[in-house]
Amino acid sequence: VYRSPIEKVLYGGYIGKDGTLPVGDLEIGRVINDAGIIRAEDGQYVVSFMSAGEIEQSTEPALFAVIESIRVYQDYLHPRQEIVLGGDSYRIVPNQYNHGLVRYSLVPLFTEPRADAPFVDNPVRRSSTFGTPYLMQGAMVRFWPIDDHWGRIIWDDDEDDVFTYSDWTFGFEDANWNQWNVFTRQDIYVRIDDLLLLGPRHTFPIDYVTDVANPVDKFIIMYVPRRQLTLFEGNVPILKTPIVLNMDATPRGRLYVNRVLMARNMPNYPGVPYTNFLHDGNELNQEGFAIHGAPWHLWNETVTEWETIRRYSHGCINIPNWTVPIGNYELPVDEFIFRWISGFPRPGQDRVHFTTDTVRILSMNNPYSEVFDYSIFDTMRFTNTNWGDILRVWEEKPLDAPERFFINPYNRDNAALLSLDAPTGQNDQTES
Repeated sequence: VYRSPIEKVLYGGYIGKDGTLPVGDLEIGRVINDAGIIRAEDGQYVVSFMSAGEIEQSTEPALFAVIESIRVYQDYLHPRQEIVLGGDSYRIVPNQYNHGLVRYSLVPLFTEPRADAPFVDNPVRRSSTFGTPYLMQGAMVRFWPIDDHWGRIIWDDDEDDVFTYSDWTFGFEDANWNQWNVFTRQDIYVRIDDLLLLGPRHTFPIDYVTDVANPVDKFIIMYVPRRQLTLFEGNVPILKTPIVLNMDATPRGRLYVNRVLMARNMPNYPGVPYTNFLHDGNELNQEGFAIHGAPWHLWNETVTEWETIRRYSHGCINIPNWTVPIGNYELPVDEFIFRWISGFPRPGQDRVHFTTDTVRILSMNNPYSEVFDYSIFDTMRFTNTNWGDILRVWEEKPLDAPERFFINPYNRDNAALLSLDAPTGQNDQTES
């Protein structure tokens, strides 16, 4: 079947972090020069380039032309402010840290707690086809309330360089530098009405969703090539969720979470919600990989099973923020996993919490063979269960995701997406 260049990009299944066109070669060649843009029926942007064969730098003018087209579309024709994160806010608690999710994109930020104060630039990142700004919709803001209307954003620690020249220049060409000192960061204020405020019910630990008479082991199986994360209570899988990761960089092995943050400012991504840092007792402790929320993927609007294969992270495990039923709970997946792993006992006083109950994560290319390399957990031993039994119930557990996730818009004949059953993921072509 003949397909034009734009159709080859549309059906070719190649997309990068944040839904961007990645650096590198497509099947149709290295793309340069002229750019065009269409908006697919499901709301995703598709970028096509008209010629091929030059060096990588020559894509830059075309990329900027496309990004400007997207920005104009988002800002003027269909402003994202109209898509609001709904729900009732929890009450403000004075004299302590408060947390809130950004309700809409392009949220205004201020240098002082008053409406006529100068704005802090919140530019759209140059690598985003979704018009995603620096502080985006769904990001988690940690703030100190000034009054009922204004909050001062609180940094993670003294080394946090969010909203500084050095962090902005990592991802943006155009931003207002004039009001910023390169070495000293000014305070930044946000209107509390622009946030969905969270309370204790968003932070309390979730012990178990199954009916257990005595404590059982909690553990997670991560099947890297399939982009799946499965939570177990004892011998029972309670949640199997799609994820986005990086086939090369995502760590493998027997891991655990030892510290969590409600909001984490990562390079070029302030306010990453529900962050659980992975450790292995060795080098990984210094690397900074985590299981965390990832609002930039626009999970409800754009992510399908096909998209989890096409997208990739820097190595962290990106988890959805769509809501699914889990036992007697119905919660966003990122919030549930955060609270199930540890929760956050003192969100008003602490910026980081070090966990006491160890949840093991077994990260594998091929669980069918690799899982037998690990010792069984105590609950398995007490119930006479082996890894073969765990694999059977794990395989039978369906994915927990909205119905639209299973739609493949790039395959009209309903054929398999990829050879996902390849034991080592060798047929997977999503690495950067």
